[in-house]
Amino acid sequence: METRVSSGAPTSTARTFVGVDVSKSRVDIADTAGRKARVNNNVAALISDFAGPWSREACANIVCEATGGHERALMQAADALGLPLCRIHPNFARAFAKWRFDSCWHVTPVRRARPSSRDRLGYL
Repeated sequence: METRVSSGAPTSTARTFVGVDVSKSRVDIADTAGRKARVNNNVAALISDFAGPWSREACANIVCEATGGHERALMQAADALGLPLCRIHPNFARAFAKWRFDSCWHVTPVRRARPSSRDRLGYL
């Protein structure tokens, strides 16, 4: 599988957070700067991909969820490069995603005052 990286324009020198979705054959990577990549799930491919845009200076934290051992190559690559990696339980990732989605789309209903008879008749 070929590495495909779409790079977002860096807006500042701020450190980015990286989220990783691990499957048996591939790893999908995305960060807060808008960069995305899809690479093979092996140590060599991950090291070559993380050595570039997600170097130690730019990466604040890498987060992946435990996927039954498929994340081992990612853990080895992050360890070899000295990158901070946090492996979390899948239930925590799901709860966080649900919380973010619910909080982003929560709309507080607006209570409107009942119009008076003067408003209905057109008086100001």
